[in-house]
Amino acid sequence: MAVVLPAVVEELLSEMAAAVQESARIPDEYLLSLKFLFGSSATQALDLVDRQSITLISSPSGRRVYQCKHLLAVYLSQVMRTCQQLSVSDKQLTDILLMEKKQEA
Repeated sequence: MAVVLPAVVEELLSEMAAAVQESARIPDEYLLSLKFLFGSSATQALDLVDRQSITLISSPSGRRVYQCKHLLAVYLSQVMRTCQQLSVSDKQLTDILLMEKKQEA
């Protein structure tokens, strides 16, 4: 199931991605826009991205899971290209997902 973002957020992320590609940094006006749209969640997300705390786990079957409960941080790590990548077997991915489910319970 795909997550659909409001058009204004998609536009902001797109502009941020272009800025990062051009200058390897996010201009202050985009950071202010994030803060306006998301409040303190933007600060928390940026902190996770700065610490490179988001990991994309993928398996041979094509399943992909992000290991981070902050959706904005996932999007920002993609924009800033700071997402860690980990390839695991299908069995390992299943074990990771089951372990996460048990921890939530």
